[in-house]
Amino acid sequence: MAGYAVVIAVPSWQAVILGAVLFISWTAISLPATMDMVATVLPRHKRTMGVSLHSLVRRVPMALGPVIGGALIAVYGEIAGMRLAFSVAFVLAGVSLALQQKLIVGERHSSPAPRLEPSRGSSLLSRPLPN
Repeated sequence: MAGYAVVIAVPSWQAVILGAVLFISWTAISLPATMDMVATVLPRHKRTMGVSLHSLVRRVPMALGPVIGGALIAVYGEIAGMRLAFSVAFVLAGVSLALQQKLIVGERHSSPAPRLEPSRGSSLLSRPLPN
């Protein structure tokens, strides 16, 4: 959301580059936590579905965002359209953040799926190679 705020506040290409670094890097920062939550909350036989659903849902804004943003820029002009597009993204990010926190808190009250740790010696690297 900080990246969106930078682009909204400063309408220049330098600000867009800085903002892009912030909002694109969020995926790298949030993905491990999201996958840990999927592994903790879902039972073992549903984890693949959870990861697939997460990947699919993430693609919807990636597909619609440029189209809607381009339409707003075409209608309202380059600077006003860009600010409006990033303002919409900022608001939607806030809504998704609030929903995510509400859903995470709701899941904390249920018992998480048991975590399976690898046993000693189960690694392929620790097994002797066949002759």
